[in-house]
Amino acid sequence: LRPRQQKEIEGLAQMSKLPLKFVKSIQMLYELQTIMVPIVNFTQSAALASEFLPPEYRALSQIPWRGPGCTGIIARTSDGTVSHARNLDFSPTDIMADLVYEGVFVKGGKEIFRSQLIAGYTMVITGFKMGADAEDGYVIERNTRYADHKRGFEEMMENLFSGRQLNGWTLRKVLESVDNYDEAVAAVAAAPYTSTEYAIMSGVRKGTIMARNPDGVAHTQVLGEENDKERRDDYIIMTNFDFYWGDVREWFDPTGGNGMFHPRRVAAEEYLAKHSRPGTITDQVLWDTLNNKGTFADTVFQGVFNVEKAAATLTVPDAQ
Repeated sequence: LRPRQQKEIEGLAQMSKLPLKFVKSIQMLYELQTIMVPIVNFTQSAALASEFLPPEYRALSQIPWRGPGCTGIIARTSDGTVSHARNLDFSPTDIMADLVYEGVFVKGGKEIFRSQLIAGYTMVITGFKMGADAEDGYVIERNTRYADHKRGFEEMMENLFSGRQLNGWTLRKVLESVDNYDEAVAAVAAAPYTSTEYAIMSGVRKGTIMARNPDGVAHTQVLGEENDKERRDDYIIMTNFDFYWGDVREWFDPTGGNGMFHPRRVAAEEYLAKHSRPGTITDQVLWDTLNNKGTFADTVFQGVFNVEKAAATLTVPDAQ
């Protein structure tokens, strides 16, 4: 952990009366989540993956949480601007929803960015930075991405204990120091990560989804370009699985409202196909897509952002 982050963790532990080790462990949530996959493949169980957790962290796997799972959509809307919609899914919802808040980060009396946060966790989950002029600003959404090869779990643990900076802290530093979308995308693409993760980023009439490996970018989806396995070019979408490579684990994800074998991504795309045509997506259509039964999961935070309009609509939904 970096010195500033360590100080924040110590302050959180002191104010909450929670053990320092517990608060410190919570910071590794996204990284450790990559181990807790519903199904690794047909020959290797999730239980085997959990063996890579050191003894001092195995208690975390006994906490009755599920997530963070997510759905992110970046769409070119009917007025030509780009909107970015996201669900953050994290169970138990009755507990996690009470911990969600919007943080405003200020330096020298000036706001530098905002982020959707979870109390006790020092890193960004959904960060948004509205620029000083029409060409600046961007949104970053983080989604869990499970390891894409057999040694991925071991490599994550090696990175974790080597002292590599945690993914969320890396993104927080990008938001603190980089003002515009193109430079932010380049910085996120180049930064070392501890674990696999998706970076879903939107700007003024632009959007990119990067599937990150610890040492590079495994795959990129770009708004407006032909993307593998996607139905249209006016939006790009991601949940938690490499669907463009036929990741079978997506079909065993039980979190969507229609249950196993009905992926959240597929439900979202079917809703968009039914309720819009290319070039006709609106923010209301995006909200309805996030809330349709098959897409909505253990959702504790929702947002629709538009950098060009300097607009961000955030909500903590009622449990469904």
